[in-house]
Amino acid sequence: MTIDHTLDDGVIQLRCLRPSDVGDRYLQWLRDPVVNQYLEVRHDPPKDVCELARFVEATNAREDSFLFGIFINDGTHIGNIRLGCISRHNRRADLGLLIGDREHWGKGYATRAIRIVAKFAFTELQLVRLTAGMHAPNQGSFRAFLKAGFVHDGTAKDYWQSRNTLASMGIGWEFSRLCPRAFCGFFEAY
Repeated sequence: MTIDHTLDDGVIQLRCLRPSDVGDRYLQWLRDPVVNQYLEVRHDPPKDVCELARFVEATNAREDSFLFGIFINDGTHIGNIRLGCISRHNRRADLGLLIGDREHWGKGYATRAIRIVAKFAFTELQLVRLTAGMHAPNQGSFRAFLKAGFVHDGTAKDYWQSRNTLASMGIGWEFSRLCPRAFCGFFEAY
């Protein structure tokens, strides 16, 4: 799915990613072993820009997902955030996040993107629950979700496979936000 308008907080903008946004820089993020170490794409990265553009196009065609590019104020694309597996009946969805440009790690952009997408999900889509999962060692993502107001719901042991074994990764993190009115009020003060 796509929307025609941009979501922003004055520091970053999110807009639905287009195949024309795909280039060598984006492809290199997905091939960078430091960037992709906690992403499922590390197992089978796109072969070329055309394959990656087809992925963006296919995601946009889905009726249960939004793929937003994260852009800083100068227009630089630094990553993506996906709102997917949207269940309108159960009013919930999952979030997935990538800050691909390592130069922009640790600057709060992930937290901002999570907050913006959560506000969109709770106000425009009328969802009541968002979840996200991550590898236990991915403390950057863990902190970003906590700073965005998410609550650590639990741990799923032996959930991720890494280096040909389930035990080496061991744990996944789950987050949810069950109080959309309070959460949206937080945004109004933001």
